[in-house]
Amino acid sequence: MEKPSKEEILKIIEELKEKEPDNPVFWHDLGVAHMHFNEWEQAKENLQHALTLLNGNEKLTAHYHLGTIFAEQGEYDKALDEWKKVIQIDDKNVFAHYSIAKVYVHKQLLDAALMHLRKADRYNTNRSMKLIHQTLARVLMLKGEFEEAIDRWKTIIKIDSEDIEAHHQIAMIHLHLNNMEEALEYCNKEIALGGSDASIYFNMGIASLSLNKVEDAIKNFEIAMRKGFSDSNIKTNLGEAYARNGQPDEALRMWKQALEDDPQNVHASYNTGIIYYDNKLYDRAISEWEKTLSIQNEYLPALVSMASAYLAQKDFESALKSIKQAKTVAPKNDIIRINLAEILLYVNESEEALVEAQYAAIKNEDSPLGYLLSACAYCQLDDFEKALISFEQAYELNEDIFSLTTNLIGEVVPKEAINAIVKTNKDNKIVALLVNAIEEFDKIKNEEKGNKENSRANKIFKSFLK
Repeated sequence: MEKPSKEEILKIIEELKEKEPDNPVFWHDLGVAHMHFNEWEQAKENLQHALTLLNGNEKLTAHYHLGTIFAEQGEYDKALDEWKKVIQIDDKNVFAHYSIAKVYVHKQLLDAALMHLRKADRYNTNRSMKLIHQTLARVLMLKGEFEEAIDRWKTIIKIDSEDIEAHHQIAMIHLHLNNMEEALEYCNKEIALGGSDASIYFNMGIASLSLNKVEDAIKNFEIAMRKGFSDSNIKTNLGEAYARNGQPDEALRMWKQALEDDPQNVHASYNTGIIYYDNKLYDRAISEWEKTLSIQNEYLPALVSMASAYLAQKDFESALKSIKQAKTVAPKNDIIRINLAEILLYVNESEEALVEAQYAAIKNEDSPLGYLLSACAYCQLDDFEKALISFEQAYELNEDIFSLTTNLIGEVVPKEAINAIVKTNKDNKIVALLVNAIEEFDKIKNEEKGNKENSRANKIFKSFLK
């Protein structure tokens, strides 16, 4: 049967209205007909006239439709007034509660929206209206109530087991909560249901990368890019996956592309510096991190990493400048203060180093570094009794601490301090480990010296051959 035209519908209603001009049903239906054709002013006029002829509960649908018209015209307060009149007539009206909630979401009144959404859900027969659960889930996500939001999306899946959007949103929440195995599970369910959007593979790449499944991450990121997901963010993450997979050239290529797409991509810039740093190209790393800081001048990872690069070059003053700038940005960060304590020891600022090291030790009692650095500072200050106690505290937390910090101990602890500690604590186990650390440091230094001399000799020999 052919669908009647607008003119035919309006003609039928007008003819009925002429027969009974005071019949409110005709005015009501005429208003609804105009709504059908998005003729809001005519619809409003007819519904308001119908309300002058209707009584009591008969007004319910007219008020509801008027609320819809006001909402369509952006007059949300007037829409709320109409829908509240519906609730006064019928407090269990699902559609009025839902419509009120939608306006409250628009106004960012999320608690009020939740109240009406819960009522709409409660009064909905069999609680099977997907739209209510969807809106509830989205509001809960906005409020950060992720576990309940997951429950709502799962309810939708019970209603419709093939709802791809519900699976997608659960995967997204698990990503946000760092539940990466669960995120992968729901991404795979999306694909099994026929989902092929690039974002699914991007999410799988993120989850795989977080689980250190780097080959899976690379595969999924590459699929996402082939499907059109090619923004700066995915290139940054793909570069990270390449780097972890031992493909530094591919990583650098991706980060270069990411920076071409978005010159303000601080992560791609910082990561580029890390590749250079890991390969002991300290000048290039520092140069890259200077670019990073030009993008975001208080980017902590770059400030801390620059300090480490300068320290590796034994440029202690520059290292100190960088780490102090980092402390200005994050004055209570115990990792930064540990780094600061270490660098202060290299420039013999022993008292200040002790303050920083003890702060870190107190704040992070499970870390041996604060205690070890405190011990080194006490050695520089000739307080050998306290130094030994701090060395013992560090050892209690990690029995490998001396072998892990051989270079540090060898370079910042005066030989006289070790000799003084040995003299009064010959049979102490900790002292023996300290002596071993110093001997190992001297051995490494002698080997390095020999290698340099051999290298120099080789150069001279080669010059004779030219």
